[in-house]
Amino acid sequence: MAITDLLPPELPTPQACRHLRESMGLSRTQIAAQIGVSESSIVAWEAGARNPKGLQRKAYAEALQEIEDYLSGDGT
Repeated sequence: MAITDLLPPELPTPQACRHLRESMGLSRTQIAAQIGVSESSIVAWEAGARNPKGLQRKAYAEALQEIEDYLSGDGT
């Protein structure tokens, strides 16, 4: 295991997170269900009021990366 595996994944700014989600036409409810959190968590994260931690942060970062890859043509 590399030391980078222990660091929390990087996230875009809260505004960029919202933009990515909206660019895919996803509601807060949809992305929340995809990563297993409440819609209120997504609202707080996108407002910058709270930051995801642990496994939630990892799942959110992965979902956003998939969206970014898809939008840039790198996803399938």
